[in-house]
Amino acid sequence: WPLAAALAAAGVLAAAVFMQKPIAPPVSRGGGAGTWRATVARAVLGGIIIGTLLLLLVLFAAISTSISMMESVVSRLIEREGAKRLHMTLLAGGMAWLIGLGSVFSHNIWSDFTPLGFIDALEGATIFRIIDFFVVNNLILFSAFFITLFVGWVMSEEATKEELGMGNNQAYRSWRFVMRYLAPVAIALISLMSIIAY
Repeated sequence: WPLAAALAAAGVLAAAVFMQKPIAPPVSRGGGAGTWRATVARAVLGGIIIGTLLLLLVLFAAISTSISMMESVVSRLIEREGAKRLHMTLLAGGMAWLIGLGSVFSHNIWSDFTPLGFIDALEGATIFRIIDFFVVNNLILFSAFFITLFVGWVMSEEATKEELGMGNNQAYRSWRFVMRYLAPVAIALISLMSIIAY
């Protein structure tokens, strides 16, 4: 719950910043790093307290999310014979840091580096934009699609009821219907629209 609270608080503060009387350059609603920098600029200009709180909440949310995501990688790595948790944690964190440098450098010294520029859809795309394209437009949606298929069609009713703490009531039957029929179709359509729109 602390992560959920931090994310909710950051969202509320960001929304409050957006609704302020314009005191900074206009903010693009298109998303991305540019939107975030402009939001922070508004927050700082709107008040040092609001700006500091926003940055701290986002930092806390980012660290919490990073730890939870790295845990799944570390738990897999320590299954190897002779692997120590500390070493595997440093290895996973170091690899994530190295990969992340590509995104960081895309905004400065590698801003003209477009490794997949020969692909029409990714022409002029930096490493950051390539990662953004594959993760946001593809990986997240594909993961959600296959999770709904797994939960709706592979997991047994008893297992899902136990995980959700629900009985065989109307709420559970509605949830199962959505997971089996509506959610996969909706996610597939969103994925297709995202790819076409890009």
